[in-house]
Formats: sequence, structure tokens, C-alpha cells
Amino acid sequence: MESEGAQELRQLLEFLGESRPTVKRTSMRGLLTAQMKVDPARVVERARYALRKDPWKFTCIKRILPVEPVVDTDLEKIAEAVKPLFEPIEEGETYRITIEKRRSQLSQ
Repeated sequence: MESEGAQELRQLLEFLGESRPTVKRTSMRGLLTAQMKVDPARVVERARYALRKDPWKFTCIKRILPVEPVVDTDLEKIAEAVKPLFEPIEEGETYRITIEKRRSQLSQ
């Protein structure tokens, strides 16, 4: 159902104000990527709101994860890429880094 999911994702992104979103299938079944100009975290926030208002409009999309930097699966490159993401985190706030790996030998 990747084609249907891609169409739903395009419609959602267009509804959220992204003009001409690029949605692509990946080599992994059921996984799509989308490139956009707007902040990915903001897209997820606005998507939650839109889907709460009309939950039956989208039936193929199960999860949307914002991806900020894209780097090779190398721990040093990952550590360097996430440093700028720490700047908006204020003292006393918490954060989490989750790596969902597919087709990778990456380990701790």
C-alpha cells in the first residue's frame, strides 16, 4: 500500500502548506520518505492536530517521524550531526535520541 500511503502523505503535506512535497518509496517495504522545506517537527505537530479533527481521512499512514539530519551510519558522524540540535534544549529539559536501524550493522 506504499502508493496509497505516498498519496495520503502528499495530500497531508499539501494541506499543511508544503508546496510540491517530494514523497518517495524506499527499498524497505512500507517505508516512505518525504523532503520538504518546512520544519519536520512542526509538520508532525500540525499533522497530529489535522488527524485529530478528521481521523478517517488517512488510512495508510501509521507513523510520521521527523528526521532532521541525515548522515551515514557512523557513530562519530551521528554525534557530530546532532550537536546543533541540542542548542534549543534549555537547562532542566530532557531529550532522547532513538536510532531505529534497518539494514545496518551499527551498534553501541
